[in-house]
Amino acid sequence: MQCSCLNKLFKRFLKHLVVDDCLLIYKPSLAKDTTKIKVTGKDQKLSLYPFSSVLKIENWSGPRYYFRFTDFKSVLTKKVPANTPIDFLGYVVVSYPIEDVDKKDGTKAKRMNLTLKDLQ
Repeated sequence: MQCSCLNKLFKRFLKHLVVDDCLLIYKPSLAKDTTKIKVTGKDQKLSLYPFSSVLKIENWSGPRYYFRFTDFKSVLTKKVPANTPIDFLGYVVVSYPIEDVDKKDGTKAKRMNLTLKDLQ
């Protein structure tokens, strides 16, 4: 995957540009690669910003945070408390347009509603 950063941040991330190193990247931006020449042949690119951080991993042993797989029935019957992060296996059947929303603290945010289908 191609990765880019602002020129003024390049020195900060330069030490991590080592072939075959395993990196854990916090708070990157992932977007469609709209450049005409695709260096890697991939459709997406990663961007690093001032709030991004990179950590070299010596002994990778899986995801940093464990997954909390939850079945669809538990979600539909509201056995899972509201605003609880969960993971599930399924398909995105429909994605609706991104909407502007007002958060409780008065700030603006974006929201996208999805229609999901259980994989099981």
